[in-house]
Amino acid sequence: MTPLRSAFAPLLLVVCVLLATGCAGDSGERNVTPVSSVPIQTKEVTYYDDVAFKNPVTAWQANLTYPWTKVAYNILVFIDPGYPVFTHGMTREQTKQMYIEFRQAIPADEAIKRFNLTNTKDRSIGDHVFLIIYVYPNTSTYILDPYVTVMSGRYEKWHAVDAWVDVNNLERLASLDGVQHLEFVEYAEHS
Repeated sequence: MTPLRSAFAPLLLVVCVLLATGCAGDSGERNVTPVSSVPIQTKEVTYYDDVAFKNPVTAWQANLTYPWTKVAYNILVFIDPGYPVFTHGMTREQTKQMYIEFRQAIPADEAIKRFNLTNTKDRSIGDHVFLIIYVYPNTSTYILDPYVTVMSGRYEKWHAVDAWVDVNNLERLASLDGVQHLEFVEYAEHS
C-alpha cells in the first residue's frame, strides 16, 4: 500500500461504517408506504427496518398480535385475506391449493365428507389444516381435544399433538394459555 492510500484507509473505513449504519448520506425523510392492514387484529409497529419494507411477509408478521403470534405465518393464508403473496409470486388461492396438494390442508367440502361433519346454524365448517400443536411442559395435551376435529397423534413426552383443525377454531385454540405454537405437519400422511 502506498503512503497516500494508507493515510486514507482509516477515513474510508469510518465512512463505510457510517453509511452502513445509516448515520451518513441522505438526511431527508424516508417516504415509505406502510403495509396494508390485515383483517385480524393487529398492533401498531412504530419502527420498521429496511428489510421489513423490502419483504412484505416480515412487515406483515411484525403487525401480528396475540394469539396470532403463536400460529406459524403460513397457516394464516387460510383465514387472512391480507396474507402477503410471497410464495414464488403465487396468489393466495394458489398458495392454499399448494398446501392442499401437499396434503397439509383439506377444503371445507372435503373435510365435511371425510370427517362426517355437518354445518349448523351456530357453526360453519371451514377448511381444515393438519397441524402439530405444541403445549408448554406443565400443560396436558388433553386441553386441545375440544378444539381439534381429528387427533392423529398425541406425544405427551414432547408436549405436542398432531391433529386436523378447522381454521375457524384456530383463534380459540391459539388463545389457550397452555398452547405454545402451531405449525403445519411436514409431509403429512393421513388416512
